[in-house]
Amino acid sequence: MTRNLNKELKKYYRDIGKALSGSKEKKAIITQIKSSVECYIHDKPYSTIGDIINHFGNPNEIADEYYNDSTAKQLADKLKKRSIISIIVFIIVTILFMLLVGLFYWQGSSYSGHTDETEAIKVSESEAIDYFEDNNSIGK
Repeated sequence: MTRNLNKELKKYYRDIGKALSGSKEKKAIITQIKSSVECYIHDKPYSTIGDIINHFGNPNEIADEYYNDSTAKQLADKLKKRSIISIIVFIIVTILFMLLVGLFYWQGSSYSGHTDETEAIKVSESEAIDYFEDNNSIGK
């Protein structure tokens, strides 16, 4: 590799770093690009910086490609999280609905049973009063 190409590559990598500013994975991306460029130069030793830019893209194109890929991944992750949250909310709402229906059913059956007992007690009280009145009137 010529000295001039080495200097141009340093500028190329620096420009990629500037285009990727704000990226958490900037160093990893640049390291990967350097490795790919070295393999490219090894296979084509008379390459120029123009050949490298044509093959790999200019710094802004590389950054745009990275951001487009990461944006798509982030969007997919968000959609995945939302669908999981939606399923959990649906399950919780369904369980609460079932519990509510069960509670109303239980109260209804409990209330109807309580009414029967109350009527039985009233009948028993009525019979007791009649019996008491009948027994009291005899003694007078």
